[in-house]
Amino acid sequence: MPGPGTVSDVFPIKYGTDRVALSAAGKAARIAAIVGAVLLLVLSVYLVAQGVNDVGQSSAQAIFDLAENPLVGLAVGLLVTAVVQSSSTTTALTVAAVATGVIGLETAIPIILGANIGTTVTPLIVSFSYAHNKEAFRIAHSTAAMHMWFNTIMVAIIFPIEAIFGVVRRLLPAVEIQGEALRLEPFTELVQFIPLHGGWSILVGAVSLLISIRIIDSQLRHLLTPLAWIILGHSTHRSSLAGFGAGFLLTILIQASAATISAILPFATAKLSDARGYLSIILGANVGTTFLAVLTAYATPGDYPILASQVAFVHVAFNVVGALAVAVLRPLRKLIYKLADFSGRIAERSTLAAFTYMSFFYFVIPALVIAIFTLAS
Repeated sequence: MPGPGTVSDVFPIKYGTDRVALSAAGKAARIAAIVGAVLLLVLSVYLVAQGVNDVGQSSAQAIFDLAENPLVGLAVGLLVTAVVQSSSTTTALTVAAVATGVIGLETAIPIILGANIGTTVTPLIVSFSYAHNKEAFRIAHSTAAMHMWFNTIMVAIIFPIEAIFGVVRRLLPAVEIQGEALRLEPFTELVQFIPLHGGWSILVGAVSLLISIRIIDSQLRHLLTPLAWIILGHSTHRSSLAGFGAGFLLTILIQASAATISAILPFATAKLSDARGYLSIILGANVGTTFLAVLTAYATPGDYPILASQVAFVHVAFNVVGALAVAVLRPLRKLIYKLADFSGRIAERSTLAAFTYMSFFYFVIPALVIAIFTLAS
């Protein structure tokens, strides 16, 4: 059987029976796909901005009116991210909405916090691939659950403080990103020739944004998976700092924290390290995934670059402060370990129970919150 992370079906070259690697043409094809996807990503952001300008900010505001309630905003961020399985998509669209004046910080922050929880569903789903082996399933599920419990605990602490007192947005530095200097004029001119306007421009821009992120994610995985296995293999049994650096570096390269965290599950089931090592990788991946939000704040055309940068920094600050809190506060680490172990033991006893609590947490409960608020308003 081929070694893990070495198989590719695009212009492969075989090395004996243990390795299938990308040829030069295969690598070139995937790099070209990544470059094209990056260009599509920027174009998508411009389509969304154009759509907002076409329909007017007051009309576009109606799309986000539902999320003005902080609890609903949290549920929207959680549910949307769990459905599309990409916090980068949710945060990029939120930053773009703020940059164009559709929503303010008070609406954007709960959505960003919800997205931080929603993105944790992917490793949990991947853990079900080990369901045929109860012990392996317990280990994989508890490892993935550390991601869920870390983000959930941090949101549980920050969300009520922010919703009541607005502490986060008041402490944010008013750092203005010079959007005018960074705008790419070819994209501004290109969107003028695309026969899409208003709501259709927003919809197509949002869908193409998701597609572009998926392409970047999948192609980088093929190119970097062997490297990822080397980095993770050498860091899982080393210091917490090495683990954090590995998680941060891989997520910066792949731009998908869920992919990095899912990649450590085989190491966990093989018992190559302990929970401390995997939690440090998870924390690094959480910080690394904020890069795209900052990039979007730089690239998005709009009249509110200060607010766009502040939303991006919310994403960065949340994950950095969370990582520091876990590093400093031993009781917090122990709580995460215990809750993750509890989740793993539920999975070991019953796959159906694990699937049920995951479905309710990520999909049923946030959908009910949105539905109840909609009916009440």
